[in-house]
Amino acid sequence: CVCVCVDVPHFRPNVRRVAQALSRQNASVYLYQFTQKLDNWIDYLAFGDHHSIELPFVFHHPWPAAIHPFGLKEEALAKSINSYWTNLAKYGNPNENRDRGDPEWPQYNVTSELHVFLEHPVRVGAHLLRDACLFWSTHYEKFYFDQS
Repeated sequence: CVCVCVDVPHFRPNVRRVAQALSRQNASVYLYQFTQKLDNWIDYLAFGDHHSIELPFVFHHPWPAAIHPFGLKEEALAKSINSYWTNLAKYGNPNENRDRGDPEWPQYNVTSELHVFLEHPVRVGAHLLRDACLFWSTHYEKFYFDQS
């Protein structure tokens, strides 16, 4: 069981490839993008959405609280994410033993490419950043690896 995140733009195609490859091997893959706007977080205001910004929500702990205050939306999202992650760790499926009204987190596969947007409220989507991933797949590899 693997949970993969899409956060850094030029890594997105590789994350997508990993999700596709694991799914083809019948691994349980759950894809997400953290998309919650955090206008009261200093580091969000400075850097925007960045790698690991969802960790205070995973652990349901706004550390340090002076920098990461949890308002009502953040608190609700932390409960949702913490529930998904706890179930994923305990049962191998984020949807087991759900006690909240959050949507079911669909398992990723290469046909439907379903995923969740981790924001309040959590929502399900398909083909996460497909066009951007195709762009980066083409241009990133050509720019960095084409020696001609």
